[in-house]
Amino acid sequence: MKTSVLLFFLGIVIASNAQTTNDSIAIHFGYNSDFIPLHERGLIYLMSEDVDPSTIYIRLTGYTDTIGDAISNLALAELRINAVKKTLSPELKNIETVLVGEDLSKRNDNEKRRVDIIIHKIAHIAVIEEEIPSRKIELGIPMQLNIVFLGGQDVILEESFEELNFLITTMQNDSTLNVQLNGHVCCENDLLLSQKRAIRVGKVLVEEGGIDPDRIQTKGFGNTQPLAPDDSEINMHRNRRVEAVFSRE
Repeated sequence: MKTSVLLFFLGIVIASNAQTTNDSIAIHFGYNSDFIPLHERGLIYLMSEDVDPSTIYIRLTGYTDTIGDAISNLALAELRINAVKKTLSPELKNIETVLVGEDLSKRNDNEKRRVDIIIHKIAHIAVIEEEIPSRKIELGIPMQLNIVFLGGQDVILEESFEELNFLITTMQNDSTLNVQLNGHVCCENDLLLSQKRAIRVGKVLVEEGGIDPDRIQTKGFGNTQPLAPDDSEINMHRNRRVEAVFSRE
């Protein structure tokens, strides 16, 4: 069974010599300070210069140690985020900030005083032919899909492409199927955002898969049906999602 598939081309290089992966970097600060040390500024500069601003979203997450009171530490974490944001290339417009404050992990205090820069790649889409494995469809039962979003937005992250391909394939190969797309968010109960996420996936089915929009319904559930507690970045990531409920006329 072959179908049109969305292929995401990725291309990003981060030059650094401290605590990096291919899509993240940690900027560390001194005790009770929002001043970025010179060597850390160099890492930010290299990261900013080595990417095409139109291809990425950036998330800045601010942390502190647990010395002092929580309110002051939250304010300090915000100052650190702002300091990093000012140091980034002005051409980087797609920036999300997450204020955590005290890092309650078992890291040492020096590692807790930081801002994590996480880079999310935006997909450039091309159409190819590829085999898509079939999966069992249960009518009327919500199917959990790995379609996930940038925090606070309806931007679909690149790890979602296989599930988008699955939806397109399923709808193309069985014209009797209809689908309701259920949108969800983490954290605050943002019903509008959950609706926008479902609508965004529906547009992919129509625009990339040629699916008749009359076969698609969308609904938002806010944060009323989480898969896991919003107590970690991984769980929040899971809860920002869209699931599918298939039916027939």
